Amino acid sequence: MQTSKDWLQYFSNNLQQKRIDWSVQPSITNEALKPILKSIQAWQLGETSDGSNLINVCTRYAKKINDPCYIGAMRLFIKEEQKHGNNLGRYLDLVGKARIKKNWGDSLFRKARHINTSMQWFTLAVITVESAAQIFYQCLKDATDCKLLQQICTDILIDEAPHIQFQQQRLQAIIKLQRNSNKWLSITLYKMFFYCTALVIWVAHKNVFKAGDVNFKKYSMKMKSKYDKTIGRLDAGDILSDKKELVPVYYKNKHGFFDALYYSFQGMCLFFQFERNGKIQLVIAAATIAAAALLGISAAEWITVLVCVGMVIGMEMLNSALEQLCNKVESGYDPVIKAVKDIAAGAVLFASIISIAIGVIIFLPKLLQVA
Repeated sequence: MQTSKDWLQYFSNNLQQKRIDWSVQPSITNEALKPILKSIQAWQLGETSDGSNLINVCTRYAKKINDPCYIGAMRLFIKEEQKHGNNLGRYLDLVGKARIKKNWGDSLFRKARHINTSMQWFTLAVITVESAAQIFYQCLKDATDCKLLQQICTDILIDEAPHIQFQQQRLQAIIKLQRNSNKWLSITLYKMFFYCTALVIWVAHKNVFKAGDVNFKKYSMKMKSKYDKTIGRLDAGDILSDKKELVPVYYKNKHGFFDALYYSFQGMCLFFQFERNGKIQLVIAAATIAAAALLGISAAEWITVLVCVGMVIGMEMLNSALEQLCNKVESGYDPVIKAVKDIAAGAVLFASIISIAIGVIIFLPKLLQVA
């Protein structure tokens, strides 16, 4: 693992590299530029952030761990990102298109960054966005025959891999200092954030991904691969020694209230860790709550949203428990068992439809205002 001093030296050297031949004129038609223009403008805006909030958080963190070189390395990291933004901006100037000053996605991430004051969450956010950026710039490069734009994308792609490694090593150092009891929760939250953010990026820039021959399935697989290579490598500790054991062991000498509470909590962990639908519902719930916080919904709307989230997840947990029980009773086909499973699944679907309708009523007007 490289030290902060190593990274400081790397970034200092890398910033001296000139990989773009600006004597090459852009060769792109308006028809080819139209589907990718808004995304280029959005990423150009995002890449030119001054990073002041990140530097403030980084400075406090570096002083705490007595690593002054980390501040210098982070400043140069931000400078490389700004170089990418400047290059994209220069390209927009050459093709006669405006540099935008506001974008809903950029506004959303900037607002989230200002709320956040934790080094680990800043680092996680950078890893997530940089991972998606690798896919985005490769698709942008493949979407056009413009040599100049391809050179710009290649330059960014060369920089992105070390950027991710730099942030991944820092996140690993941060999580190693946590107690083992907190690591599983951290990794779970990291995963939720990673995939929710990846989904937002897909929605915002799907035209570029599709132009680069990457559909949603390919994008999801690529992001999963990047998760496995970065955050997935972090050691979350041994939460359960046997992942096949889906039912907690009840001891005969434990019948108290706190024992029941412990087993209830264990059941929640089992559901979210091993049930596919549990993971999906947890990601959706996290995205919903994050959107509610960022959009500033009222207290009454908060109550409605939380009730919907709890209702859907609760119904899904009951459905999963009932399904496991039915499978234990009858492993083969049985019409009664099928009817029981179908009705339980229908209850989840009904609750989800109502919750989606409520979500549209609450969030759509606010999203339209932000856009």
